[in-house]
Amino acid sequence: MSDIKSQPIQELPPESLRRVCDPSSFAFDITDDLPFEPGIIGQDRAVEAIRFGLDITSPGFNVFVMGPTGSGRRSILKRIVEEKAQGEAVPDDWVYVMSFAEPTVPHAIRLPPGRGRQFRGSMERFSAALPDRLQLAFDTDRYASAREEMEQQYRALEREALASVEAACRERNCVLVRSPAGLYIAALGEGDLLSPEAVSQLDPDERARIQHNLDYLDDLLDDSIVRWRISL
Repeated sequence: MSDIKSQPIQELPPESLRRVCDPSSFAFDITDDLPFEPGIIGQDRAVEAIRFGLDITSPGFNVFVMGPTGSGRRSILKRIVEEKAQGEAVPDDWVYVMSFAEPTVPHAIRLPPGRGRQFRGSMERFSAALPDRLQLAFDTDRYASAREEMEQQYRALEREALASVEAACRERNCVLVRSPAGLYIAALGEGDLLSPEAVSQLDPDERARIQHNLDYLDDLLDDSIVRWRISL
């Protein structure tokens, strides 16, 4: 150690502090001209395993790559996959469309390569034009005529379905009432509707008779409405 310390320190010239390479000694102009040979230093078995996994075509197999941050595994894997994809057929496109019957379970549609992007563009244009087209369709005389015809059919089916209920109401001194809240059965007293307060002031036998009639007519109304909706 003492011998080293006793040696004099020599000053180095600048040209000895850098290594100079002669560009003419290389057989390429830029490094992009060099063929790419993917590999991981000291990880030849890992690269071989990746290629082996990519060659498996049976369903249910996956390739899982892990390693320390900065090891370059992502870029190397990307290059290996791209290299293999160049020699393979272009895969089909897959798109998911909404199921209106089951919104949480979309439909998967398989399309030829490149058609998925076209399909998406077509749907975007369709969605953008749909509000205006619907408005134009509903503003036509043809739509107004079809709507009037459907309303007439609706009212005819309603009258037919409720005719038996109204007849049963007349037999029991009740009436079928149409209100903004819907249909309901009410009892009559001297031609007027009996309010719940008026019914409560009747004798017990009369109240029981009215309640029995109302229960029967309510069930008859429910059955008629079910048949009416089925016939629509």
